[in-house]
Amino acid sequence: MTHLDLRATTPLAETGLVDVAPTHGDLGVSNARLLVPRKPGESIVLHRMQQRGPGRMPPLASAVPDKAAIDVLTTWIKTLRASKAR
Repeated sequence: MTHLDLRATTPLAETGLVDVAPTHGDLGVSNARLLVPRKPGESIVLHRMQQRGPGRMPPLASAVPDKAAIDVLTTWIKTLRASKAR
């Protein structure tokens, strides 16, 4: 089980999100990680926001993907500095 600390005061490197392998499936994404700086296509968090059905994020009260939120997250991931060579 992945331990995530997503409080606003937690530095990104300490959240348990960056360059961490997913524990609930990779959705068919090669080299998937929960969040990969500069690589939204490998970031499972983003893929889960884009899909519907089992494994979607958020899991409740979401009938359609939130395009504005997906665009913001995609842009943010693209601007993150890489934490290590991949």
